[in-house]
Amino acid sequence: MVDVAERTPDARVLPMHRRCPRCGETKPTSGFYWLKLGRHDRYCKECRRALTKEWRERNPGRHDGLKREWSRDNPAKVAFYNRKSRYGIIREQYDALVKAQGGRCAICRKPAEPLDIDHQHSTKLIRGLLCGRCNRGLGHFQDDPALLLAAAMYLLSAGSTWWAGAWWPAWALGPDGRPNPPHASGDG
Repeated sequence: MVDVAERTPDARVLPMHRRCPRCGETKPTSGFYWLKLGRHDRYCKECRRALTKEWRERNPGRHDGLKREWSRDNPAKVAFYNRKSRYGIIREQYDALVKAQGGRCAICRKPAEPLDIDHQHSTKLIRGLLCGRCNRGLGHFQDDPALLLAAAMYLLSAGSTWWAGAWWPAWALGPDGRPNPPHASGDG
């Protein structure tokens, strides 16, 4: 048996370090992928990438087929991973937003499944959840409130009378009491 005093500092593996069996190097645990099994991978990140590359070269086309098949069989997980990578939101947070909005779109108030995450593009902050139609509508109007208001004013001034019972702020009404598009005064 080897005496503790004879061990070199490199020979022992510290709790925050692991030894990769492929390259034999001792590295910090940050150099190893964290597995869904609740532990670190046995191979370091560099070796895992090399092993994966070798497997893909030995099995051309198989990875794409497996990935496509898995995506088709797990649409809810694909949506979860996409939400997490795009918006940094986890499933519990998304579910809480859905519950807070009653499972309805924040604009049209119609129930929808799934609800899309609407976010401020410059800051990536989440504004709320929308149905696909309302989310695309905002996108077509480039998230510009002035364009959306102008579109609403256009619809209201184009012969429609449903606006008569709606509440409009005083600044949005023309001299005749009808909604006044911002561009009608010549300043927009």
